[in-house]
Amino acid sequence: MIDRFRVMPMSRLALVVGRTLSDSVIQILALLVMSLTGLAIGWRIHERFWLALGGYVVVLFFGLPCRGSALS
Repeated sequence: MIDRFRVMPMSRLALVVGRTLSDSVIQILALLVMSLTGLAIGWRIHERFWLALGGYVVVLFFGLPCRGSALS
């Protein structure tokens, strides 16, 4: 599939950036569904908002390489 993109007049980064953005959107939606499900069954954030947001960022940061390698 990638060989087909090499002969097309497009930036080399377009495939990488597009794949990364699509994987990020999928991962954010999955994290949102998991969080809303947790909230529905009684999970609550007991610390400050910024600590919870930092935890989400860490999950997204470490999940992106895993997601890309799983789909390759």
